[in-house]
Amino acid sequence: MCSRAPKPPAALLAESIPSVVVQSVDPGHIGVIVGSRADKEVYDPVADWIKNVAMR
Repeated sequence: MCSRAPKPPAALLAESIPSVVVQSVDPGHIGVIVGSRADKEVYDPVADWIKNVAMR
């Protein structure tokens, strides 16, 4: 049996795009929404990304 789990499809896609920037967090499925670090680790980076995309 293989000791490594297969990579999620999003990770495989990201690896195939040369200019991609990947940012990941590991707060858990509830922590990503209501965790004490959610603003800094999730919401602020997502808001910045949306602003950057909108400015293109």
